Amino acid sequence: MTVYLVMSFRTQLTIALLLFIYSFSSGQKSDLVGIWKGDLAGSTMFLDIKNDSVSILSIPMGGLDSLKSKSVSITEDSIRHHFSYMRIQFKVITDLGRDTMSGVFMQNSQSFPISLTLTESIKPERTQIPQPPFNYDEQEISFYNPVADITLSGTLTKPKSKDYPVVILISGSGLQNRNCEIFDHKPFLVIADYFSSRGIAVLRYDERGAGKSEGAYHSATSEDFKDDVLCAVAKLDSMGYQTIGLAGHSEGGLIAPLAATESEQVDFVISLAGPGEALDSMMLIQNRDILKDQELFSDEEIAEFITFTKKVYELIDIETPKEDLYAPLGKLCGDFYTSRDSSVAILYGPSQLAFYQRYGQMLSPWFRWFINYDPQPTIEKLSCPVLALNGNLDIQVAADPNLEGYRTALGKSASTSYEVIELDSINHLFQKVATRATSEYYNCPESFNEEVMQLMVDWIYKNVMRQ
Repeated sequence: MTVYLVMSFRTQLTIALLLFIYSFSSGQKSDLVGIWKGDLAGSTMFLDIKNDSVSILSIPMGGLDSLKSKSVSITEDSIRHHFSYMRIQFKVITDLGRDTMSGVFMQNSQSFPISLTLTESIKPERTQIPQPPFNYDEQEISFYNPVADITLSGTLTKPKSKDYPVVILISGSGLQNRNCEIFDHKPFLVIADYFSSRGIAVLRYDERGAGKSEGAYHSATSEDFKDDVLCAVAKLDSMGYQTIGLAGHSEGGLIAPLAATESEQVDFVISLAGPGEALDSMMLIQNRDILKDQELFSDEEIAEFITFTKKVYELIDIETPKEDLYAPLGKLCGDFYTSRDSSVAILYGPSQLAFYQRYGQMLSPWFRWFINYDPQPTIEKLSCPVLALNGNLDIQVAADPNLEGYRTALGKSASTSYEVIELDSINHLFQKVATRATSEYYNCPESFNEEVMQLMVDWIYKNVMRQ
């Protein structure tokens, strides 16, 4: 679930002017040529200095990829790398040697310390991408959703044995292809390879509007995505599969129980960091934790922001016509933004208008449905085996309240076989990491922890295949 409703410095980053003030003699300028890497307020930044006139800027976590400099100007004591968009500066304070330098990254009136080191490549290491030959078969399949009148496409990986269950993988929020690609990771490809190598078939598919699938993603809600899953279930049922399960990540962990309660063909559910508490409560915790993690705001400022955000969530219901929400939302945003000290307000947005426009995006059909949903009544309706997993370093779907929500709801359900497990040192993407920082998503070479995949395989064999 890559829903960041705290639009922080790192998520709203747009680049304009990157300024290096660097002392050198005429013969030292070429010493800067190379790929420089640093941590910028929780996001990895790369500056690839090609020569004295060309540089390339990338901030993968901010969605900025290979932005070429408009120009590079050199004076007696500085090098200025000019990019388009908002004015930003990077000022080198100290040359710590050929491989390291430190400085301050400046945007508007804010300054962010950063150290840069030389690195060999911008392309990150990814250690789990499957390589042939494979001990399973692959089949391209498509399935039709008659309600939306769209056809979706995916890949079915099938063990060579005759009898095996099949798992449908359901991705989280944000437009995703069948591999659920994010930051050069392909976690659904990794899971499909791992499962199918161990006797479990996997269907992964392009979401509507992605890859080879038809449809419009951004006008759909979680209920619409649930219908897509049900059509995938019907397709596999028509192909003769006797045991069909759903494994959903993040928002997919919300969609999987929804679909399971509407189909007798669903035999088990796996929730991977799926919400187990009301979504407005979950998102308030996410906002709070991300702000704390940034270390840019005081506890009082965070508390005030959470109070403001709670009012926004309460305002955004499902029934009120969208046009009737603009004025009260604008007043909430204006009152909050103008009551901040200017040095704090600018962290939320470069202007009051920009701040309001960001919250205006919450009036989309998807968000209005999402923020008003409570998954517990649905989970209570489950009667099949359920496995709910969450990492204790998940900053987006906090483990404690959401797993407790699953325990409570499953305790009231008809499911006689369920497990709710908190995983140590695992983040929202199910990578084994040392911190809960979102920068780990990009920096960690692991796409999906192997121990977690084996846990799921063992659970399926124990609770589904032996019944």
